[in-house]
Amino acid sequence: KMAVTQNYTLESLTNINVFVDSVSKKLSEEEFEVEAFVMGPAGASILIKKDRTGFKNLVGMGLESRITMVIHEGQLKVIIDHIWTNKIFAFLLGSITCGSCTPTAVMGFIQQNLVSSKIEQAIRSSL
Repeated sequence: KMAVTQNYTLESLTNINVFVDSVSKKLSEEEFEVEAFVMGPAGASILIKKDRTGFKNLVGMGLESRITMVIHEGQLKVIIDHIWTNKIFAFLLGSITCGSCTPTAVMGFIQQNLVSSKIEQAIRSSL
């Protein structure tokens, strides 16, 4: 599953800056490092990371996703693109070394998939 696209009907979103700040704050409360970029009145991008340096990243447990948001004709389109590189690397490393990194890579895959629900919850509660 590479990128997830979701559409939300906008009823009261008038300022994307306030919306992005709210989503960023909620994701920070989930212990993610958050970098938000507002690209004008109709678009924004948020990069979230957790454990992307050090040992946890090496064994596939680091989490990273890019959230792209575009407002068009009363709809908020959200594209969630997960970064899988460290999990694939750990899985391959585990395959070469008789499985030492394979279980953590699998756990990383599962945790990365759970990030989508946290992002969706932050977006819904900020609308």
